[in-house]
Amino acid sequence: MEGIIAKTPCSVCGKEGETQPIFSPKEIILSTNSFTYSGKQCKPAVTVKDSAGKVIDSYHYTVAYSNNTNAGTARVTVTFKGDYYEGSMSKTFKIVPKKLTNCYLDNTFTYIGKAITPVPYYYKTVVKTFGGEQYTEKALTYFKKGTEYTVAVSGKHTQVGSYTVVIRFCGNYTGTVKKSIQIRPKPVTKSNIKPYSETSVKVSWNKVAGVSGYSVFRYNIQKNKWVRYKNTTATSMIVPRINASYTDVWLRIWTYKKVGGKVYYNESGRVHYTSEYTKPSKPIVKLVNTDFGNFVIKFNRVAWHQTQLSDNKAFSNKGNNICVTYRNYNEKVTATGWGSAKKYYVRSREYFYDNNNKLVVGPWSDIKTITTY
Repeated sequence: MEGIIAKTPCSVCGKEGETQPIFSPKEIILSTNSFTYSGKQCKPAVTVKDSAGKVIDSYHYTVAYSNNTNAGTARVTVTFKGDYYEGSMSKTFKIVPKKLTNCYLDNTFTYIGKAITPVPYYYKTVVKTFGGEQYTEKALTYFKKGTEYTVAVSGKHTQVGSYTVVIRFCGNYTGTVKKSIQIRPKPVTKSNIKPYSETSVKVSWNKVAGVSGYSVFRYNIQKNKWVRYKNTTATSMIVPRINASYTDVWLRIWTYKKVGGKVYYNESGRVHYTSEYTKPSKPIVKLVNTDFGNFVIKFNRVAWHQTQLSDNKAFSNKGNNICVTYRNYNEKVTATGWGSAKKYYVRSREYFYDNNNKLVVGPWSDIKTITTY
């Protein structure tokens, strides 16, 4: 007991007031003495007891925390106030590193002629405000080299090839993570594709130093996937359409390099992609009656077509003549409402717009005639 509180005597009877002993503060009790690093401040709940083992009301003191975010030794300090207690006392607690067994790491890189050392990262939840409302999102955050991790990469990681990355976490983290990465050859950066014939295109591209060759892919519209057409060491190639009924040609050009019996391709988001039509050819037109005044115009392949229907062989609109032009990308056109028991003339030609937005047209088909039902 360090003191006594004496109550004021009764003003009526003169009886002495009761006394109440005061015991000095003895210990701080924390709700927990150890935390795992979370990136946030750690604040254990505080209870203060006096030398008699009784809890001192929090009204008599303030609580402050220090060094309570990063891994290490944190401290809580209680400072007393008022007439009964004075001074301060403190207690420490631990923040232990967070153990990591995995992390994010980019695993493909492009050759730059220098050592490539990847940086591990994670996604941190952040709170943002939009329109007066709060929401959370994941923000990519990189670990800090030296203070949070060290890294070692196997071999001479300046050349195209596969390498093992060993990440040892430190500071606020602990644990070791192993990852595999690839350094891939430089990509094709320039290319040109032009119609070569009615059934093929010619594609050319820039020469890339240090590669074993190039792999040309084309899109197979029938199989709905990319298929390797051919490997080459040249920088140009004639590529036929995948199917004679389709005029579109989609190509990708990958570089590749052979290292120790393994082939490394440049395809990780760095492929070259372009599309082009072949030279428009003279279409073959077939007409089929379907109903009164209706008929179908069919073509020999899928392409953009300009199709003219007319009641005169000159395909003119002079006088009472009628001529209508359809434009469509399909293998057929359905003509409706042209009237029954009448003779009509039909012709069609392929067209497309080149890379300079210039209209390129092919020859007109032979003129076909049809008499509607």
